[in-house]
Amino acid sequence: MIPESCLFNERRAAARSLKNGWTRLASTYSCMEIVLTGEQLIIRPHRLACLLIRLLCLDLVHRIPLARIQGVVELGRWSKYGMVEIHFTTIEGDSRKIILYLKDDQRFVEVLRQQLS
Repeated sequence: MIPESCLFNERRAAARSLKNGWTRLASTYSCMEIVLTGEQLIIRPHRLACLLIRLLCLDLVHRIPLARIQGVVELGRWSKYGMVEIHFTTIEGDSRKIILYLKDDQRFVEVLRQQLS
């Protein structure tokens, strides 16, 4: 379900958590949904992939309040995706990075930076 306040949505994205060596190995080609609202960034797998991603502890299910996002870095292109690295802090205060692979990366970065300023 997409929130009413949705500013950006991409249903066929990919993501990779940089939490540890295990999560860096994960491949999530076209099974992630990225939703940006005025309050938060939602990173979640599609229903079919959700159980496996949670079972393997791949750190790819996040609801990140925009106030916890510390930085946005464009990393270039990979295949037909633009890579965007998100730096954020968890509720527990841990620093994390996650790379999003988006087809509409330029629009995502533009909208996110507008919300962060």
